[in-house]
Amino acid sequence: MLYLWLKTVHVFLAIVAVGFTASYGLIIGRGRKAGRAELTFALKTVQAMGEYVANPGFVLLLVTGFAMIRMSGLPIGTRWIHVSMALVFLALALGFGVAGPTLRKQIAVLEARGPEDAEFQSLSKRGAIVGGILGLMSLVIVYLMVHKPS
Repeated sequence: MLYLWLKTVHVFLAIVAVGFTASYGLIIGRGRKAGRAELTFALKTVQAMGEYVANPGFVLLLVTGFAMIRMSGLPIGTRWIHVSMALVFLALALGFGVAGPTLRKQIAVLEARGPEDAEFQSLSKRGAIVGGILGLMSLVIVYLMVHKPS
């Protein structure tokens, strides 16, 4: 019974964390079309969504995932578990090591020099590329978790 509750929490965390991050591109795109103040607001909103909801959700996904593995008795070396965990650690490193710092710098440059600034444009491209990679990684992880290929 405890395993099912843990699995429910795990699935809820996945829905929330992946759902929040999937909305970032839409929020930033709408801010970009609306103007500088709105873009600043959009980027700061994405930053807050990441810091207060999505990132803690991803960390808790890792914790609940490890707990479920332990409770289920499945070996961590099972291919789909091993690949999923590797992708999760890679995604966390990319998110905390590249996406987060890029977003913080993007906000600072936008506030100081505006959206036409070359550095801001470069940071925006980097953020979009990293965001796309993280989104694809999330989809692969979800696929592996649902289908459990051997």
